[in-house]
Amino acid sequence: MSQKILVDCPHCGHQQKESPAAISTVCRGCKQYFSLEYKPGTGRRLRKQRPSRLVRCSSCNSEQKVFEDALSAVCGSCGAHLTIGNYALEGVVRQRLSTSGNIVFGPSVRYSGPEVRGQNITIGGRIKARLRAVEEIVFARKSEVKGSVIAPLIRVLRGADAVVDRVQTRLFQAEGDLRAKQIFAREKIEIGKEGRVEGTTLITREIVVEPGGALSGRLDTTAVPISDEDGENDGEEAVAET
Repeated sequence: MSQKILVDCPHCGHQQKESPAAISTVCRGCKQYFSLEYKPGTGRRLRKQRPSRLVRCSSCNSEQKVFEDALSAVCGSCGAHLTIGNYALEGVVRQRLSTSGNIVFGPSVRYSGPEVRGQNITIGGRIKARLRAVEEIVFARKSEVKGSVIAPLIRVLRGADAVVDRVQTRLFQAEGDLRAKQIFAREKIEIGKEGRVEGTTLITREIVVEPGGALSGRLDTTAVPISDEDGENDGEEAVAET
C-alpha cells in the first residue's frame, strides 16, 4: 500500500492525508472540493486552478462549488451523491435525464421519457415529458412540450415560438411567442413588448404587459394558493387539466 501524503486545503487551510494517486478530494474541514498537484521540492500537493461552478443539492437544496467539468460530487451538507454533468443534446434522445447540472435541448431534439430534472433547462425541439428545474427554464427557439414545465423562473426569449401543455412557476416572463393550456405563475406574469402569449387559463396574482405585447386567456386569481412555499407538488391542483 502506498504511503499517504499531506495536502493543504486552499479554501480553509485544513491539512489531511490523501493517496499519491488522488487527483481531487473533499476537504474534511470545510467540505469543499479541490484538485491536487505536486508542489516542487515537497511531498505535498497544491490546488490546481480549474474553472468551477455552483450547483444545488437535489436532496437538501444546499449550494456548493464544484469543478466545471465534474460529472458527480458528494453534497458537503447531507452527503448525498450528486450527478452534476451538463448536457447539450441534439437528435433523438433516449437516456434518462436527471442532473444538478444544466440541460440544453437543441432544435433537432426528439425526447419522450420520464421527468427531466436539471439546475437550468433550455428548451428546443419536441419533448414529451415533464420538465423540472431548480432555477429556471428557458424557451429559446421553436419547440413543443407535451407535458408540464416547472421552475421558479420561466422565460420565453425573443424569437422563440413555443407550445406547451402547462407552465408552473413563480415568475413568468415572455419576450417571444408561447401557447399553453394553462399558465400558473404564483407571483407575476410579465409580457415584454415583443411577447405574444396565449393561455387557455391564466392563474396569477399580477399581470404586467408592456406596450406592444399581447396576452390572451381566461384569468383566474382565486386559484393562487396563499402559501409562498414551493414544494414537489406545489400548485399541482392549480395546474390540473382543464
